[in-house]
Amino acid sequence: DLHSFPTRRSSDLLVALPERRNVVVTTDREFAAERVEVAHSVPEAMCMVAHTPPDKVWLIGGGKLYSEMLKFCDEAFVTFNYIRTDADTYFPNLDEDPSWRLYAIIIAGYGGGFDYQMRRYKRIEGTNE
Repeated sequence: DLHSFPTRRSSDLLVALPERRNVVVTTDREFAAERVEVAHSVPEAMCMVAHTPPDKVWLIGGGKLYSEMLKFCDEAFVTFNYIRTDADTYFPNLDEDPSWRLYAIIIAGYGGGFDYQMRRYKRIEGTNE
């Protein structure tokens, strides 16, 4: 599974998810956080989790991780935060990608001063890059 959460630039916001192997992929050699493992490249992360069931692994990172890993994913859990903010990295818009379809809106709510939704997408069979 590919999951992205604030990491390197805002590690104070990182929360390890329960009952999963949480692996942060970062080039920051100084990075450390509670209850997570750290890998410094995608190949290193893949080696670390090679024998862990996919539904028990969460690779955590930013834009570079998206671009390197999305082609290996059959599902994507994407949180939409309905707030305008300065950002330099965005997750690809799977609503506009013909190889993905929205499977479910898992949760929608309001918190932290803005509306949000967590959506589950599934790759259309046979469209992996």
